[in-house]
Amino acid sequence: MSQQPLKKKYGNEFLCKTRYRNTLPLPPFAPKLLALPSSSERYIKYQETGLNEATAHELILDNQYAMPIDLIEMRENFFGEGRPAHHGDNSNTILNPTDELLLTVPVRTNVAGPGALNALNNGAIAAEVHRMPVPKTKLPNVSWLRRTEYISSETPTGAGKGAYKDTPIRKDKMVVDNSREGQIAAIEKTEDEFLASLKHPTKPGVTAVESLPIFPDFNIWGNSYTLVTFDVDPEINNERSVQSQANDQGTSKAQTAQRSSNALIKPMSDANDPETWLAYYLPDMDDAKEINRRKRKRAQMIAQGMMVTADEEDHDKVIPYTLQRDYTYSTNPCPALSQLVFTFRDDADNNRQKSAFYNTTQSKLMLRKKRVKRYEDDDPPITHIDAKSRMMTSDEMAEKNEALKAISS
Repeated sequence: MSQQPLKKKYGNEFLCKTRYRNTLPLPPFAPKLLALPSSSERYIKYQETGLNEATAHELILDNQYAMPIDLIEMRENFFGEGRPAHHGDNSNTILNPTDELLLTVPVRTNVAGPGALNALNNGAIAAEVHRMPVPKTKLPNVSWLRRTEYISSETPTGAGKGAYKDTPIRKDKMVVDNSREGQIAAIEKTEDEFLASLKHPTKPGVTAVESLPIFPDFNIWGNSYTLVTFDVDPEINNERSVQSQANDQGTSKAQTAQRSSNALIKPMSDANDPETWLAYYLPDMDDAKEINRRKRKRAQMIAQGMMVTADEEDHDKVIPYTLQRDYTYSTNPCPALSQLVFTFRDDADNNRQKSAFYNTTQSKLMLRKKRVKRYEDDDPPITHIDAKSRMMTSDEMAEKNEALKAISS
């Protein structure tokens, strides 16, 4: 047998499909959109059959009327055409009194005026029917068949009989004084009503005694304040218990607050460590008492309207501070009016009235104890610093006045 020679198939020697690069040439003219008229009759031509002509289409009526419509007399009944020709003139036809009652317009007979005359003209039967009381339907008492959420809807929700009557108390509330003094008195009256209903959140027997007006603190508004929080009490030493420290020092919470109210927080850095931290310094108890005494003296002079002058003794005295602990910190900005600082004192500009003054805090500082790094050559810590008070410079006073103008203008 002779074997047929194998024919070579072109294009099958490649794994991928062969792509030719002989692209089509560009069209010689710009493309255009031609509107080709087309009709549905091109595809099918509709022709009615005898079955379609013999089938009657159903006329769907509204269930509200429930009466058939005679299509033959529709035009006559609705448009009045041909009515005398088919039915004759029925203008002199006398209707039955029962049918005449159906054609009368309902009129209230208990109202004097033109409506009463119309009611008399409509006949005595219509008047008697209108005078008949309408029976009131009462819902059956079957609450055990209803759901609980539907029972409350049956209760009367209207106002009582005396809801819209003018009482003397209501008339007094309706009188509005638009003068400046009247508006101020109305505002103060609302504050008194609020104080009467104000109660302590945890002590039911405690009520509000007085209210204080709140103003911005114009004296210290130019200063910037930061809210500082500690993870633990900075005056507690970890090497000894808290009770032993209190017994050794013999100090109470009030005496401890005298030191902490005069604390200094100083930023520190190390040449070998790029990280910065804060050092917490406190004065001793005697110096803290002296500083607080001078603060109270200045506050009394300011409250009395006296001019506070620079005391040379205060500026020359150096107060030593001792290092308590190092802290790492994180700073977060405070939203507007989220953290306020309040001070309570007599207002010299408001007839010596006791008032509350507030100031805003710009940022929030969170302090955490810094871990001691061993086996590192760090600079020795600064355990003691000396500080003394000074007067504000002209630049600081100008900056304070600019901050004060922002709220006074």
